[in-house]
Amino acid sequence: MPRTRPSLVGMRYGRLVVLSQGPTRHAHRTWNCQCDCGGTALVGGVNLKRGKTKSCGCLRIDVAGSLVGLKKAWKARSEKTDARRIHNQVLDQDWDA
Repeated sequence: MPRTRPSLVGMRYGRLVVLSQGPTRHAHRTWNCQCDCGGTALVGGVNLKRGKTKSCGCLRIDVAGSLVGLKKAWKARSEKTDARRIHNQVLDQDWDA
Protein backbone atom coordinates (compact mmCIF):
# COMPACT_ATOMS: atom_id res chain seq x y z
CA MET A 1 0.00 0.00 0.00
CA PRO A 2 1.57 3.35 -1.03
CA ARG A 3 2.32 5.87 1.66
CA THR A 4 0.60 9.24 1.33
CA ARG A 5 2.56 12.31 2.30
CA PRO A 6 0.84 15.30 3.85
CA SER A 7 0.45 18.44 1.79
CA LEU A 8 2.35 21.51 2.98
CA VAL A 9 0.11 23.95 1.08
CA GLY A 10 -0.85 26.91 3.24
CA MET A 11 1.78 26.24 5.90
CA ARG A 12 4.28 28.91 6.96
CA TYR A 13 8.01 28.26 7.35
CA GLY A 14 9.92 31.36 8.42
CA ARG A 15 9.03 34.04 5.87
CA LEU A 16 7.72 31.51 3.33
CA VAL A 17 4.14 30.40 2.77
CA VAL A 18 3.69 27.26 0.65
CA LEU A 19 1.47 27.92 -2.39
CA SER A 20 1.58 24.66 -4.33
CA GLN A 21 3.59 21.55 -5.02
CA GLY A 22 6.40 22.00 -7.50
CA PRO A 23 8.19 19.47 -9.69
CA THR A 24 9.91 16.46 -8.21
CA ARG A 25 13.71 16.72 -8.16
CA HIS A 26 15.82 13.63 -7.60
CA ALA A 27 12.85 11.77 -6.05
CA HIS A 28 12.18 14.63 -3.59
CA ARG A 29 9.16 16.90 -3.61
CA THR A 30 9.59 20.63 -4.05
CA TRP A 31 7.19 23.39 -3.16
CA ASN A 32 6.38 26.76 -4.72
CA CYS A 33 6.53 29.33 -1.91
CA GLN A 34 5.68 33.01 -1.57
CA CYS A 35 7.94 35.11 0.64
CA ASP A 36 6.75 37.97 2.85
CA CYS A 37 8.86 40.37 0.75
CA GLY A 38 6.90 39.38 -2.37
CA GLY A 39 9.52 37.07 -3.86
CA THR A 40 8.97 33.45 -4.78
CA ALA A 41 11.10 30.39 -4.22
CA LEU A 42 11.08 26.74 -5.24
CA VAL A 43 12.15 24.89 -2.10
CA GLY A 44 12.63 21.25 -1.17
CA GLY A 45 10.21 19.99 1.45
CA VAL A 46 13.04 18.63 3.59
CA ASN A 47 14.69 22.06 3.68
CA LEU A 48 11.41 23.67 4.74
CA LYS A 49 10.73 21.16 7.49
CA ARG A 50 14.28 21.27 8.88
CA GLY A 51 14.38 25.07 8.82
CA LYS A 52 17.27 25.30 6.37
CA THR A 53 15.33 27.57 4.01
CA LYS A 54 13.46 30.42 5.68
CA SER A 55 13.07 32.98 2.88
CA CYS A 56 13.59 33.62 -0.82
CA GLY A 57 17.02 35.08 -0.02
CA CYS A 58 15.84 38.40 1.40
CA LEU A 59 16.61 37.28 4.96
CA ARG A 60 20.30 36.99 4.12
CA ILE A 61 20.27 40.52 2.72
CA ASP A 62 18.45 41.85 5.81
CA VAL A 63 20.90 40.17 8.17
CA ALA A 64 23.89 41.41 6.18
CA GLY A 65 22.46 44.93 6.21
CA SER A 66 21.99 44.88 9.95
CA LEU A 67 25.54 43.59 10.39
CA VAL A 68 26.85 46.47 8.29
CA GLY A 69 25.01 48.85 10.59
CA LEU A 70 26.51 47.15 13.63
CA LYS A 71 29.99 47.34 12.12
CA LYS A 72 29.58 51.07 11.50
CA ALA A 73 28.41 51.60 15.08
CA TRP A 74 31.33 49.61 16.48
CA LYS A 75 33.78 51.49 14.26
CA ALA A 76 32.45 54.84 15.47
CA ARG A 77 32.62 53.62 19.05
CA SER A 78 36.19 52.37 18.65
CA GLU A 79 37.25 55.67 17.04
CA LYS A 80 35.76 57.53 19.99
CA THR A 81 37.58 55.22 22.41
CA ASP A 82 40.86 55.72 20.51
CA ALA A 83 40.46 59.50 20.67
CA ARG A 84 39.82 59.31 24.42
CA ARG A 85 42.85 57.07 24.89
CA ILE A 86 45.10 59.51 22.99
CA HIS A 87 43.71 62.42 25.01
CA ASN A 88 44.43 60.57 28.26
CA GLN A 89 47.99 59.82 27.14
CA VAL A 90 48.59 63.52 26.43
CA LEU A 91 47.24 64.41 29.88
CA ASP A 92 49.50 61.79 31.49
CA GLN A 93 52.52 63.20 29.69
CA ASP A 94 51.67 66.73 30.80
CA TRP A 95 51.23 65.53 34.37
CA ASP A 96 54.60 63.78 34.43
CA ALA A 97 56.43 66.79 33.01
